[in-house]
Amino acid sequence: MTADLPDHYFRVRENGAAVFRLSTENRQRRIEMAEIATVNVKNGNIKPHGDVVLSLADLAAIMPGCDVQLVQAPSRLKGRPAPSLNCDLKRQATT
Repeated sequence: MTADLPDHYFRVRENGAAVFRLSTENRQRRIEMAEIATVNVKNGNIKPHGDVVLSLADLAAIMPGCDVQLVQAPSRLKGRPAPSLNCDLKRQATT
């Protein structure tokens, strides 16, 4: 039965779809559905659900026929100390 299941399930909604990852890796052999993303077809946004990090396989299943490339942006604080989170500038100037 598990060989017949797809890896992802799409629940169609008004403006797009909710994407679920299917799993049967449990003792009861029940189908578990974990929501991984929401797709908005009006503006093309794909938003991960919660703290989920979408893999290339997930993105390829959501957008079939599209070439997906993930490029990491260069660090903006190269060679500089980490910025201070203290926002009390008047107090810093007097000490």
